[in-house]
Amino acid sequence: MPDHRSTTLHLLPDGTLEFLYGDDLSPLMSLGNTTIQRASTVDPRQENGQVNWYADLALSGGPELGPFPTREEAIVAETTWLNQNFLGRNRNPSTNRASVSAEHRHRNLIKLLRQPKPILSDQDADAQHHERALDELIIDILFLAESQLSKDSICDLFNSRFNSLELWLNRILQACGWE
Repeated sequence: MPDHRSTTLHLLPDGTLEFLYGDDLSPLMSLGNTTIQRASTVDPRQENGQVNWYADLALSGGPELGPFPTREEAIVAETTWLNQNFLGRNRNPSTNRASVSAEHRHRNLIKLLRQPKPILSDQDADAQHHERALDELIIDILFLAESQLSKDSICDLFNSRFNSLELWLNRILQACGWE
């Protein structure tokens, strides 16, 4: 299958080299410290009896592109957008926070609100209380200002309400872009 990625290398002022990974570029990975992170997804959807392809660039703070009749066309659009709008920008590579737009984070948190939260095997009063408290925590995070949003602030908020619900803390942090 042909690779439609345009090989564009972006050299940042601090000497960081950014590019869309392709096996043909793998030798560059040995030049120094490397980080690989997902910047987007390309997925199919069945719509009106046909398959359409979409490039979701929310992980890079971008739009959803599509529909495209083929996966290859979606990949070409995805690659073009990433090269023109995301790669080569002066983002701070020292931060562990993935580049997650507020809209994408809110979508992920709302999905968590809708998920059942089986705290205990039966739905006694304590379990219902914990489930309600988790939902309230997620809602509080939704309304945090960008300047207040950090892994530490979410952990502090969580710890002020719960002592040991690490699974849900990890899901909430992942929804906000910290894995």
